[in-house]
Amino acid sequence: MILLWPTGNNVSIAVTTVLLAAFGVNGFTDSFVNRSIRRTELSGANGGHHHDNTNNNNTNNNNKKFFTSKKEQEDLWESNALYFNNQEQATPTKHITTNTWPRSSRGRKLRKRAARPWIHGVEIRELKSPHPLAGLEQMQLGLFAANSFQQCDIIGEYCGEVFDADDGGEYATYLEYRDEKYALGVDAQQEGNECRFINHYQGISEKPNVIMKIGYVEELPRVMIVCIRDINVGEELLLQYSDEYVQEYIG
Repeated sequence: MILLWPTGNNVSIAVTTVLLAAFGVNGFTDSFVNRSIRRTELSGANGGHHHDNTNNNNTNNNNKKFFTSKKEQEDLWESNALYFNNQEQATPTKHITTNTWPRSSRGRKLRKRAARPWIHGVEIRELKSPHPLAGLEQMQLGLFAANSFQQCDIIGEYCGEVFDADDGGEYATYLEYRDEKYALGVDAQQEGNECRFINHYQGISEKPNVIMKIGYVEELPRVMIVCIRDINVGEELLLQYSDEYVQEYIG
């Protein structure tokens, strides 16, 4: 079963560049859930959990939907492509989908220096009393801020095993928007990163402080954990899980 649902639109190449830059600042971070008590979906400012906000956003100037259809997006790609490799430009620009590193020993050193195998600025903790999840049968964990984060900071990526059916486990979330006929999912049950330990906010805080958003990096969808307000050192990172997950696992 899928517990999390990413929200918003597909992130453009320009926005993806911003996401990558943010990764460089805050590290890679995944989100959610501690054993048997979490699952979130990627959804707008309301947090995660199987919410679909794709039809609610309009532009300020007219009633045109902000999110484009597949056909409209293909037309946009074709139109945008005219501005790359254009020999009429003084300096023709090659279109790429991710950063290009120097193809040399120097480039390898730069990549090694910049690489972060662990998410930056977060700490996994065992939950102790008086935390609402403490004292349950199994040890409960949570993800906490070891650095301060600002609103819109990207903590990291929610990673796991990609699957193509709507049958993920407790740590599964959507990897594509649900308007796709066969939306992919990602499940962190067997393998994942720090973000799999992000708990559901209810009973812990009045509101979630992070959400899931889908962006495209190297042409493939990624689930990003994004701060929806400033977060201080020591605060627990909290998502909103899907209603389906809450009903099945939390009650």
